[in-house]
Amino acid sequence: MAKSYAFSYKAGSSLIHRCPAWIKLLLLPLISILIFKLPPLFSIVLLILNFILASFLHFSLKEQLSDLKVIFYYAFFLIFARIFTVIFSGLGQDLVQSQAQALSQVQGLSQAQALSQAQGLSQAQALSQVQATSQAQAPSFTLHDFFLEKETCLSLVKLFSLMQLTALIFRTSTSLQIREGLENIELTLRRPFSSGKKPLKAPVAQTISLFINFIPQVSKIWNQAQLAWKARRGRTGIRMYLTLLPLLFSVGMKQAYNSARAITIRS
Repeated sequence: MAKSYAFSYKAGSSLIHRCPAWIKLLLLPLISILIFKLPPLFSIVLLILNFILASFLHFSLKEQLSDLKVIFYYAFFLIFARIFTVIFSGLGQDLVQSQAQALSQVQGLSQAQALSQAQGLSQAQALSQVQATSQAQAPSFTLHDFFLEKETCLSLVKLFSLMQLTALIFRTSTSLQIREGLENIELTLRRPFSSGKKPLKAPVAQTISLFINFIPQVSKIWNQAQLAWKARRGRTGIRMYLTLLPLLFSVGMKQAYNSARAITIRS
């Protein structure tokens, strides 16, 4: 059995597989607008329904997670950026606070003298009261500060739902079906403005289909490069990425060039 990769087609005879590709392509932008316009509850429900539907279509959990890998990377980047920001902002505030404490030792004496004269306290009691007030005003950080904001988490849920919906289209439609679906949409839009003397063509659909169908090809090339690396007992690490990323770029450019030439020859 061939190894499955992200956004790869998986054969089946379900109703979604038999549904024309142009209907799926038209529904995708409409549902995407609803995801970002409606309350987050719609995205959560859609996320659960997509998971149930994908499981019903015999898409394994590993296959579903591979389609969402990009969003996971984006979420980890946001978490790392949040932790980095909180830590270094805290270090900066600590540095400012230490400088402020050195300055307050000088200013605190004058404040204590004024407070002792106003309230009749001893100078030592007034100085301790001034220091307690400055410590109470110092900012403090808790574990909650390292968590993402509620709006960011809701945006991630919407992105997960949108990516899951996109993957469902790729999993149930071949590259040929996607290209023909885009061509049908463009030809339908061009037909009212056509004179009927020349045969209609769909150059925009061909360009878009070339870009869309290249997405699973990139995933396939990367998986093949990783398998070849591990077959030579290579370890996962920085060296692997430094070696395979230039190879991915080179092979991807060659694949895109061959696909563009093939489309040019056919047209």
